[in-house]
Amino acid sequence: MDSKRIATPGIVVREGGEADEAMALAVSRAAFDTLRDVYRPTPKALERQAARTAHWKRVVAVADGRVAGTALFGVRGRRLVVFGLAVDPGRRGRGVGRAILAWLADRAATRRLRAVALNTIRESGNVPYFEKRGFRVLREVQADWCVSDVHPRLHDVAMEAETPR
Repeated sequence: MDSKRIATPGIVVREGGEADEAMALAVSRAAFDTLRDVYRPTPKALERQAARTAHWKRVVAVADGRVAGTALFGVRGRRLVVFGLAVDPGRRGRGVGRAILAWLADRAATRRLRAVALNTIRESGNVPYFEKRGFRVLREVQADWCVSDVHPRLHDVAMEAETPR
């Protein structure tokens, strides 16, 4: 487990371990359940995602002794790729996501990677959140891997933030 920690008052961010897995999955489920009317991955997309991220590592943000946020991360080329950034709905707006992104940016810089990359669905409302944290839109395509109860079309947005030097 990585011992490097990013300082955010009341939040400790670290690489997750086996003991964190159940809580991290519960946080992820709760966070994404709030978006399921906006978008839902198809069963085939869930299979592809699980296979693609099977060997990735988990980061957790812990507050008050509980996992408050989580994400998976892996390296592709010269980028640290983030998947499934999730914050406990009761902890949103308290710096948990920001602390996780800062930890990931530090991790990427330490490994001399050039950027942190992620994808999000535009209709989720998350694009402005990531833009405020230094990410820029690289491309946007119609998302064919998910469906929506409220939007006729969904847009997959690839974003990237340069690693601090």
